Amino acid sequence: MFSARILAARTISRLSTQRSTQTILPSRLRLFSTTPSRHATEKPTNQALASALENSAAYKKIMQSQEALDALKELAQIFQQSGIDMSAGKPPSMLQMSKLLLKSEFREASTKVMTEFQKAGVDLKDKQTLEELQALMAKAGFKPQE
Repeated sequence: MFSARILAARTISRLSTQRSTQTILPSRLRLFSTTPSRHATEKPTNQALASALENSAAYKKIMQSQEALDALKELAQIFQQSGIDMSAGKPPSMLQMSKLLLKSEFREASTKVMTEFQKAGVDLKDKQTLEELQALMAKAGFKPQE
């Protein structure tokens, strides 16, 4: 039995050095491989993120400003008209974003969102506000895109 395995190993060795396109394995030879075990994990849900955001100060300020909500709705309509589905939870691709940036309606709507957020007291350029939002997203299980 041991000699049969040695013979099989030699056969495989010879066949692999001959640079053939197909490797012929003896029928009695068993190959063993190890793979890392994968554990089941739950994907973060939009519901977890929504519940985490509802308790944030930035969210409460935005909800109190009707102008900020209207500006967000307008921006969402532009996304939808451009064929980008934000409800799926998947961010737009770089190509889609570059196409959006070429549209003057998108640039105007995004500027309006920023100004209305600032009027409502939410400054997205503020480091503390960004850290709060990133912490909420991390707490909900979302990892930043690379």
